[in-house]
Amino acid sequence: MMPTNASWQRQLRKIVPAWARRAIAPRFRPGVDSLSPALIATANQTSGEVFERAQKEVLFWFHSIPFPGGGITPGNKAMAQQQQELVKWKFPVDLTGKTMLDIGCADGFYSIVGRQRGAQRVLSTDDQQTPGLRFLLDNRVYPIEYRKLDLMSPEFLELEPFDFVHFAGVFYHLQNPLEGLKRVRRVTREVALIEGHINETFGRGLPYAVYYEGSELNNDPTNWWGPNLPCLEAMIRTAGFSRYSLTDTYGEHAGNKRASFLAYP
Repeated sequence: MMPTNASWQRQLRKIVPAWARRAIAPRFRPGVDSLSPALIATANQTSGEVFERAQKEVLFWFHSIPFPGGGITPGNKAMAQQQQELVKWKFPVDLTGKTMLDIGCADGFYSIVGRQRGAQRVLSTDDQQTPGLRFLLDNRVYPIEYRKLDLMSPEFLELEPFDFVHFAGVFYHLQNPLEGLKRVRRVTREVALIEGHINETFGRGLPYAVYYEGSELNNDPTNWWGPNLPCLEAMIRTAGFSRYSLTDTYGEHAGNKRASFLAYP
């Protein structure tokens, strides 16, 4: 039986601090509008029993992950939102024969999409392993290559360049986002998808960035910076990308918007 919204909330209160609950509270439901059969083409044909265990053993999923057989984890990000992001961001439709680096992979949804779209290798990295990703790895639900790796660590600088670098929802969590973007540029051979929070409370007349000392943004103390669009574009140029294209901007209000780019060496 699928856990109810209320039961998920009760379990969440036991393991997640109050500030984190406020940050992730907006969506706790397993719904899905549509699911392409091709998305699970790279999956092992695990039984329904594995999905049932995923529901019981993993108390919080950040991503909605499709399992073979049709089950979908109740992610904080609904499947419909994830599918919309793939379109908004212009996530490459064909990665046949390419290599992909997923920085800040969380539960691994976009890594799975990369494999489904033909990438011959996808390296998924994050500075901490989520319970959801650990379950996927332990049960070999998808052929995920994961490495616990901090973008700002010396070890990251040892990585070889990848054809496609996925860098979504990360830079504003860095105390030094410009250095982070420089590192992304260093490992990008063909194109990088850069996406994240922007703050346009004061418009676009001059490049600026709002500094969040505490938990001002979404009650999350790991959010540090809110650049406006000109500032983010300037940082992309300073990081060493020769050209870029804005693929979308969206958000509820000027102080809390998001932007996505495709950036090229």
